[in-house]
Amino acid sequence: RQKSRHGTYLLPTITKSGSPTHPSYPAGHANSAGACATILKIWLDPHATRCWPGYIVEADRSGLNLKNYTGPEFEGAPIPNDKKENCLTVTGELNKLAHNVAMGRDFSGVHWRVDDVNGIRLGEKVAIHYMQNELDRQPECASRKFKSFDGDFVYITKSGCDPEYESIL
Repeated sequence: RQKSRHGTYLLPTITKSGSPTHPSYPAGHANSAGACATILKIWLDPHATRCWPGYIVEADRSGLNLKNYTGPEFEGAPIPNDKKENCLTVTGELNKLAHNVAMGRDFSGVHWRVDDVNGIRLGEKVAIHYMQNELDRQPECASRKFKSFDGDFVYITKSGCDPEYESIL
């Protein structure tokens, strides 16, 4: 069926030039997104929240309009956004941003999901290593804690300092 429709057994891509000539794994955009989001999570307050008035919304089936989100856990009732658990957090928004940047390349046929997920993790490791080196260059003790893309807390502390010492860089 693919051969009769497109004249080839290869899957079509979004561009006429076809797939890029670079390797797929790991995704470069995902590396950059993971590293940038991790640096921001380290520097910004991870507990900062933003509660919007009104209800949490989602796109309707057409994608052109917004409607109140009514998840199965709320039995069809709109979810009010006045509770702490319904607020947006810096960490959550940065994680979504990184994944959106990484996954956008999948839709154009350039990468696979595994390229993105592992690319983000690789970018996170690069950022952690970079921040560890920066902390070690500082004259005073400092440490930071943030939540990784996998949901685990990561602690970065200047070498030779008490790991319990927490400061904002």
